[in-house]
Amino acid sequence: MAARQMLQPLLSSARLKHVARSHLFLHPKAGLRRNQLWKETMQSDVLVFDFQDGCPPGMRSTVAKGLGQAHITYPNMKLSVRVTELERDETHENGSTILDELAVSMKQKQVYWIMLPMCDSVDDVKEYINMINYIDPSWLTQHGGLQIICETPLGLKNLQDMLGTHKEIKGVIVGGGDYFRFAQGENNLLLPQLRWDILNACLCHQILDESHQTLCELERRLIERKLEFDCNANEGMYSHLSENLKNYKRMTVERVGSLIDQSTLIESKSIESVPEDTHYQYCSLLNLDAPLHHVEEPTVPSTLHLSHHALHGFKNLSFKNITFHAPMKSSVEYEVTTYLINKSVVDEEEDSTWYLSVLRDSEGKIFSSVLFQATSE
Repeated sequence: MAARQMLQPLLSSARLKHVARSHLFLHPKAGLRRNQLWKETMQSDVLVFDFQDGCPPGMRSTVAKGLGQAHITYPNMKLSVRVTELERDETHENGSTILDELAVSMKQKQVYWIMLPMCDSVDDVKEYINMINYIDPSWLTQHGGLQIICETPLGLKNLQDMLGTHKEIKGVIVGGGDYFRFAQGENNLLLPQLRWDILNACLCHQILDESHQTLCELERRLIERKLEFDCNANEGMYSHLSENLKNYKRMTVERVGSLIDQSTLIESKSIESVPEDTHYQYCSLLNLDAPLHHVEEPTVPSTLHLSHHALHGFKNLSFKNITFHAPMKSSVEYEVTTYLINKSVVDEEEDSTWYLSVLRDSEGKIFSSVLFQATSE
């Protein structure tokens, strides 16, 4: 089961940054010897040994044996290990199921990531970290990192808190199958929205390196298919669900100005948009057609455009409107201002705080606006 899962070329751990365009989940017996698909297996960027859903009952020892000899079967390959979820952990005289899985994983030097399933809260991630530190306190600081799978509605709700609290998390994987089983929703209808929510959480919490290269991972389909918020960026579209496109209302420049007049400025800062090489790299990885963004002067895609807004200092974000008023260009100075909207302006009766983030150029032209509800840190 292969999944292409990334928006950027480098998945980091404490020790390295690695090109991670594809993950291949191995059958429990695949690690025991070089089989007829070995050559194809070696073409994947990351191999995943699976103690969880991909491990039938009674085969945990087989996965462990394969991990122990992975340096022979798959020499020099970068490995990740998906361990058992917390609620299925079973204790025994010398420890627990997850402790056993972590011990054998961390002993294999080619393992750079531990993949955590069903993480619903900061405490869930902390429990895994405590077990890792119990085995080797230096592993997360000198060698490896964590990948979490967002696959429950509660996990999505708490995702920003998890990313903000635990910097050991180096990637987030969309677990659409389990998510929609819990949510009892339609996968084909709401999956793009789930992808966007997870991507946005990563952008809000600055899971970026100094070159604005996102460390967020998504499923293969996000790379292979353009999403509607990219295709309609210049028209100000934000809704990802086709049947809602016609109902989406743009935030006009006049409306933005009216809100600003009735709001309080709380932050203003200068930024520089992402450089051209990052832009081209991003478009290439997402398989975006050149005419979509590459004109005489390349236009920054809407997801990267949004990452320039100062949203990482807020929690529990609920977006009410995102409008792209004009195409952003690469390596240009912009100003991002954030406003606290007076309660008298908002028609909603909800007891929450409203904010407006506006991105302008040096001449005051508005390029994008984000209207949202949130709590500040």
